[in-house]
Amino acid sequence: MKRSNGFIRGFAALLIAAPLAAMAQNAYTVKDANVRAGPDRTYPLVTRLASGAPLQVMGCLDDWSWCDVTFADNRGWVYGPNLSYQYEGNRVPLYT
Repeated sequence: MKRSNGFIRGFAALLIAAPLAAMAQNAYTVKDANVRAGPDRTYPLVTRLASGAPLQVMGCLDDWSWCDVTFADNRGWVYGPNLSYQYEGNRVPLYT
């Protein structure tokens, strides 16, 4: 039975996307934090999150200075030192 190219492309996209979704890390803001359109203070402000706001970290720059985050159907960049994550019942800094 011959499979259509659309099916194969869709299946391949699913295989690629599945590991990316699994890598997301639950995190929280340490203090009130700006969410920017890019990984630098010169990018436009998307919104401001209150201290303790939950979000998902999708990835960070190599030096962990800025992280790509999602929250409530939004996406942006947060300064790494403003984030923490849950570890063994405590919130620990994502970046030190």
